[in-house]
Amino acid sequence: MIHAPQKYHHHHHSSHEHSPPLPPTTTNILGTWYITRSSSPFWSDKRNPTITLTADTTTTTTPPGSLPLSALSQPTTTSPTPILTNKTSYQTLSSSSVKTTTGTDRAISGGKEHGPIQMEWRGSGWLRMVSAQWEILGWGGADDDDEWLLVFANKSMFMPAGISLYSRTKTGVDEMVWAGIEVELGGLVERYPAEGELRELVMGMEVVRFD
Repeated sequence: MIHAPQKYHHHHHSSHEHSPPLPPTTTNILGTWYITRSSSPFWSDKRNPTITLTADTTTTTTPPGSLPLSALSQPTTTSPTPILTNKTSYQTLSSSSVKTTTGTDRAISGGKEHGPIQMEWRGSGWLRMVSAQWEILGWGGADDDDEWLLVFANKSMFMPAGISLYSRTKTGVDEMVWAGIEVELGGLVERYPAEGELRELVMGMEVVRFD
């Protein structure tokens, strides 16, 4: 199930609106994700974008390299919300140099048992005063090779708003899987007909270049 970004929920009240399901414990948020499709203009002239997430060992007791999505949406007094280190790398279409930004991610969902996983990113180094919010709209995949996340990023100081598909491989998800995601995204547009921005973001999903 894919849900709309939280920012649109207060504009739409319906008895047919449901809370998204709890994230499966088997979906691991950590590791390297390839941004294989996106509607964010930022990625239109970029290639080979990846995001690598690692857990701060002082905020999680899970085995190294593994952190289920459910740990972000269900913090408890004994298991507080983990802090993730975020390393984003990419190249421009015209350069061989790799640009990298680092920061930390923290869930800001408020500890709700049901609801979207909303995250806040804060930069490190010269970007330490910069923050951005992003949200996991959906997820899927049965194993490490075909896991995927659908992510909405709010507009921030340096980034325009966009919806992006994160995949475990640079080739992206299977075409049938993508077709199913497209159908669900189209359903969001139908449920939120007044949200022109949402329509533009959904219709603007493009394949991101990888070498």
